[in-house]
Amino acid sequence: MFDSMSDVTEENLKKQRNALIKAFHPDNSEDNEIYSQKINAAYDLLKDLISK
Repeated sequence: MFDSMSDVTEENLKKQRNALIKAFHPDNSEDNEIYSQKINAAYDLLKDLISK
């Protein structure tokens, strides 16, 4: 997704998260619920890291 942490901005992170959530939306498959939870957890973690 990102070449380095210097490429990560909150806006870029949000765009990538939204793209992944659309691809792995829980309505598409039951297994996607797990992926959606992991995507959201990773987003929260990265968002906290770049905001510091």
